[in-house]
Amino acid sequence: MGSPTHLLAALAAACLGLALLATPASAFLSYPESQTLSDHTGANPQVAIDGSDRATVVWWQLYPNGRIESVRIAADGTPGPVQTLSEIGHDAFSPQVAIDGSDRATVVWVRSDGTNTRIQSVRLASDGTPGPVQTVSEAGEGAGSPQIAIDGSDRATVVWNASLPGGDLIQLVRVGAHGTRGAVETLPEIGDSDTSEPQVAIDGSDRATVVWRGSICCSVGIVESVRLTAKGTVGRVFRLSKREGFHSSTPNPQLAIDGADRATITWPEQDITTGARPIEAVRAEITYPQTSITKGVSKLIHRSRVRFKFESSVSAVSSFECKLDKKRFKRCTSPRRYRSLAEGRHKFSVRAIDDEGDVDPTPAERSFTVDTVQGSVAAKKKQKQKGSNILVKAKVKARERLTAKATGRIEVGKRSFDLETKTRRLSSGSSKRLKLRPEGSKDAAKIADALRKGKKAKAKVTVKLADRAGNKKSKMLSVRLKG
Repeated sequence: MGSPTHLLAALAAACLGLALLATPASAFLSYPESQTLSDHTGANPQVAIDGSDRATVVWWQLYPNGRIESVRIAADGTPGPVQTLSEIGHDAFSPQVAIDGSDRATVVWVRSDGTNTRIQSVRLASDGTPGPVQTVSEAGEGAGSPQIAIDGSDRATVVWNASLPGGDLIQLVRVGAHGTRGAVETLPEIGDSDTSEPQVAIDGSDRATVVWRGSICCSVGIVESVRLTAKGTVGRVFRLSKREGFHSSTPNPQLAIDGADRATITWPEQDITTGARPIEAVRAEITYPQTSITKGVSKLIHRSRVRFKFESSVSAVSSFECKLDKKRFKRCTSPRRYRSLAEGRHKFSVRAIDDEGDVDPTPAERSFTVDTVQGSVAAKKKQKQKGSNILVKAKVKARERLTAKATGRIEVGKRSFDLETKTRRLSSGSSKRLKLRPEGSKDAAKIADALRKGKKAKAKVTVKLADRAGNKKSKMLSVRLKG
């Protein structure tokens, strides 16, 4: 019989064995043997995953001739055939890859045209078939260090470092969802010397943030950043590294964007005196525009039309968006009018959008209720009279319980004859004819005589509708009388 110590050790081992047996197999991570994707000498591999869990791997194949190659790895891990993406001839290198919402991979790289290095790109269809190669940077300019990001509209933003006559600057181009290349833009900078090492990321509002290393007096390195609107408009450039006695001599700042569209950017700095290299980081703080409604209803109204005036807390507002009830936000201007509103409760919402595309997350709102008279009045414009039986007829339709009151007069030349007043009560869904006769006992005969002589006679009738809530509506009718 073993010692108590040995018994405790055996019991512990047995418990551990039972625990391992009880743990589901899915809790263990394992890797099978690696697979060789390229022959000869490859470098600078990059990978991206699509919505179908397939990986697209790209790399720089050094020999024979520098070229860009790729392979698609299926969701079960099976690699497909190797494809050469760049054109054979001058060397190509430094690939980057990103995949859009349609499972199409866009690959960018650097390739010499015999005189300068240029940025090229190609889009792979969702089945992996490569399309035509496009040269996206300008001729006559050197280009390098490409980076790519794709937004929610499947547009690619490609950035790179361009060697221009005035020095090195950051350039970018946007490639549309259908492969159409936009114009090349040179980004402004704060520094007075060369820029390098751009990085790009895109937020949930399709706005690209670009960060790079710049430099100022005596080659002191700084980190700069700019954000583009969803339409591609370049915003203000910010200097991020500001510590006295430090400079960002080491390149390659990095960034990522969170779900609130805030970019976190990090970079290394160097203490000029001691040589220490602390890592710096900053997160962008977004000041959203605030929207306020300055004029408009906010209670029970007895009409079917409304108008709202609104403004923003910031002057740099490019637009407003409005909506009524559950409809979608649409571009609008102040004042915003709505007509022919349905009975019942409504809610108006408006939000400001600043010139960098930041949207007010808390739209201004007004709730109101429309309660109008639900009824209509109509009359034939020409009504034939029979002898001295002069009648002016109007028809009232009610969509709720109403009271209709009609008054008016008949004009014959310069003479005017009052019509009797008629009042009728209508139930919801009913209709009634209002028949108005001349009020005076001899007026009908006078009007009939005038009609026989060919004189013109016109009746002007006003019908007033009122519901149980006290809402009122008037309708004026004009009727020509014929003998």
